[in-house]
Amino acid sequence: MPRWWVFLSTVPPTAGLVAKFFSVAHMATLFGIVMLTHSVGGFLGAWLGSKAFEATGNLDWLWYAAIVLPSCWRWLRRCAAAP
Repeated sequence: MPRWWVFLSTVPPTAGLVAKFFSVAHMATLFGIVMLTHSVGGFLGAWLGSKAFEATGNLDWLWYAAIVLPSCWRWLRRCAAAP
């Protein structure tokens, strides 16, 4: 199976979520923004990871950050949603 086929497996669910949360009125623009931010995030993750590896010589702290940052984000979302 070609690699591009696997890449396209995430597009329909993502488009469905955009349509569900924001309606289909501006689907093309919103989906474009989603794909743009996804691409920028992928670039920054790879680039900053390589810079961290060059600076420290290992990736240990990146694993710790990958655990802590989503937990902090979830906690902040809960605090913002609380009345």
